Formats: sequence, structure tokens, C-alpha cells
Amino acid sequence: MYVYGKKTKIGKVSVELHLGAFRLRFTHPKGQRHEIRLPNESDEAYNHAIKKARQINTDIENDCFDFDYIRYKPELAKNLAIAPQKQKQKNNLKDLWEQYKETNRNITELTTQKASWKQTDNCLDKVSKRALQLDKTDLLLSELLTIYSVGTIERAFANLKAACYLSLKRDQIQKNPFVGLKLPKRARPKIECYESDEIKIILEAFKSDEYMSKYARVPHSYYYHYIKFVALTFCRPEDAIALTWSDIRSRSNGTFITFSKAYSRGILKDSKTHEIRVFKCNQELTEFLKSIPHKPNENNLLFPTPRTKSYMDQRSWGRDLWKPVVSKIVADGKIHKYLKFYSLRHSGITRLVRAGIDVATIARLAGTSPDMILNNYLAARNNIDLPPM
Repeated sequence: MYVYGKKTKIGKVSVELHLGAFRLRFTHPKGQRHEIRLPNESDEAYNHAIKKARQINTDIENDCFDFDYIRYKPELAKNLAIAPQKQKQKNNLKDLWEQYKETNRNITELTTQKASWKQTDNCLDKVSKRALQLDKTDLLLSELLTIYSVGTIERAFANLKAACYLSLKRDQIQKNPFVGLKLPKRARPKIECYESDEIKIILEAFKSDEYMSKYARVPHSYYYHYIKFVALTFCRPEDAIALTWSDIRSRSNGTFITFSKAYSRGILKDSKTHEIRVFKCNQELTEFLKSIPHKPNENNLLFPTPRTKSYMDQRSWGRDLWKPVVSKIVADGKIHKYLKFYSLRHSGITRLVRAGIDVATIARLAGTSPDMILNNYLAARNNIDLPPM
């Protein structure tokens, strides 16, 4: 029985009597304030209002709130039999994608949200409203192909397909429009690497500040040890950036580096494989580690930034330093072409394969799998003389 003057709270929804009607008021997690009035102030009407408040609160928690209120006030639809169908038709890809993000935000890595999710956001923002309709995926693909590569579209469509599966499970849509959708085949990128003599040329260019502008605030040589470390260990750049002096240990049987974390897109997290790997140093690497200067910083990093003494931003560093310097080395004819900084990982792995070390051992050292090495890291020789029969 309703007690007059009393406000009832059901989760996020408050129920109260106001001007002859029970009023349901709440704030949606996206920030919008809502108010739904259910006329009649009887005990029966109160029980009905409580039932609707529970339904609304459950829908908010499950990220399937009906913003048109048809589910809560069926009289808003001209025909109850077609009201659910009308609601389904109103959903577009952007709506479903936003619901998917809200549902998975707390269980998805922040780096994925900043990279993959942001890329999908950009794709949806660049197309016409018509292309966002659920039955216009062919048009969506056509418009995106004029802007992005097939690889980018593949990643975005994988996200949208997952979002549609979630909406299908919630009975918001009748079928997943991305099932069976054919994308153009993309050319497999050629795996390339630098030869050892080219890496030495690059290292010398940074060490000598050969291409440094007289207006540069930080000498290129500051990054010499970072580049050589990645070349010698063929680790992922984000693993090297996160490395601390505590991760290096000298024992009676040698020197070891523990790779257990990574720093990417402003976030310190587990390594890509979520595994801890121990890398045994050879004599060259052991001696090199002794030459790295200790730069005091609060995180005890091996390679802190020169001014803030914090974690490096690999993306901006690659854009602002690696690319300009290496491009100039290429222009001077000293190395064969420009490759991204990540190619040092390809180069190290390829060097070990050519040296005859088995792929399983290399995979363990590199923190990847033998299949990944063969399919994504191993580069072919540019020049080779075939042996005689």
C-alpha cells in the first residue's frame, strides 16, 4: 500500500505521487534526466508504477533502456503489436555501437578502447546517416572504402559485428547484418627488416647527432641506448619503455631481463601476452646494459623522457624523431628504405632465424608464437645467390 508523501527508490528510479499521477524520475548513465508520468493515484496504480520502475532500472543496468518509453507506456504506440518492430527499426549502427561500449567498458583494456574503439568511432563519424542503417551495410562498406584501408575497415567491422551480436541477444534486432558480408581481399603486407649493417648505420647517426637540428632541445644521442636495446633484445617497444632497473638481475649464471609489463597510449599494463618472460643476455647485451646511464626518475625507468623523466610516448617519438632521422639516412643513400621503428623487432627475430636458432626458442625469447614468427615477423632476404645443383 502506498504511503502518501513517501518517495520510493528502485535502484536509479524514484517513484513519487505528484499532481494526481505517479511520477518516475531518474538520470540515465549517459547524463539525461527522464520523467515518466503514470496517471491515477490508487494502490493498484502504485504497484504498477513500482513494476515499471523495476523494469526501467533493469533495462538501464542491461544497457537496453527504451528512450521512446514504448516499453513502459505502450499507449504511446498506435498499435501494441507493431511497437516492438518500430523500436527495432529505429536502431542504427551508432546506437548499437554505443550500447556495446557502455556494456563492455569495464572489461575491455583501455588501450583497446583508445585504439580499436576510437578507430571504429571515426569510421561511423565519417559516413552518411543512411549508411548507418542496419540494412545498408553494403553502402557503409562502399563509403568507408573511399576513406580507409581494407585492414582498418576489417577491424571496425569486427567491432560492429560484436555489437550487433549483443543487440541480437537482447532482442533489439532480428539479425546480424555483418554475418556473411564480404570485404575485398587486402594485399598481405610484405615483411621487411633492416640488415645488421644498416642498424649499425642508424645507431651511429643517432649517437653522433649527425642529423640533429641546431634548434633541437634534446640531442638525438639521448635515445641511442633505447634504440640499441630494442635492436639487441627484439622486444616490443612498449615493453622496453616500461622496463625498470629492478627488472634486470645479475646472477652467477648470467644476466637476465624480466619482461612483465608494457606502456602504451598512456597506460601501464601487462605485457601483450599477459605472461612474464625472462630473457637471458649474451655477452654483448650484458656489456651494453652496463653502459646505459642511470637517469634518476620516480619510476626507476631505464629509458625515461629527457624532461619529464616519465614514460616515453612511442607513437610521438616515432613520428617526431625516428622517422625524420631515418628518412634522412635513406635520402643520403646509406640504407635501402625507411621502415618503422617496430621493424627492429622483425630484424632481430629474422637475424636469429638466419643464424640457425630453432623457431620455438626464438618465440619464447620474443614473447610470441612460432606461427606468428613465420607469418608476421620473418623477413625474406632482398638479395640471394641460389646455390648450384
